[in-house]
Amino acid sequence: MLLEASVSIARSVRTLTSIARTESSLRALDERIRSERCHHEAIALDYSQTERLRSAVRAALALHGPITLLLAWVDEEHAPDAALVLAEEAVRAGLHLSSFHVLGSAAADPTRSLAEQRRPFEALPGLCYHQIVLGFMPLATGSRWLTSVEIAACVAAAIDRGEAESTVGTVRPWSARP
Repeated sequence: MLLEASVSIARSVRTLTSIARTESSLRALDERIRSERCHHEAIALDYSQTERLRSAVRAALALHGPITLLLAWVDEEHAPDAALVLAEEAVRAGLHLSSFHVLGSAAADPTRSLAEQRRPFEALPGLCYHQIVLGFMPLATGSRWLTSVEIAACVAAAIDRGEAESTVGTVRPWSARP
């Protein structure tokens, strides 16, 4: 769902490293950015395998140098530590960077705290952490989830604005979710 946001980023960087669980996701991105003046390194791996993820990020950093922008959207149920692992390895390279962490609507559950979810990231020196929470769209007769196009456009806009926290769509009232 972040294909369009990744294509937008590719237009303004020299190197883009993408990690996804499937080769097909990476091929789709590679086809879209082929015309951009950007080297694309695609890494297919199950990011729930923490040590393999760490190794892959370290190898990419060794090959391409430190990164300045990290965009992470991972299935928190499948790999709850993956976004933090990415951020930890990126700051280990030594430069300041901006990390944009896309979170599903469950992150806005009133029984959870977005501030609590931020703490481990904010403890990393040199990391400017941003949360982007995906909500839903209210309708006259209920609500619907966001489309891929809406998500991509809003994530790209959130990166441009650089706010610490932003919500795409709405997350209130919680009971109105589709």
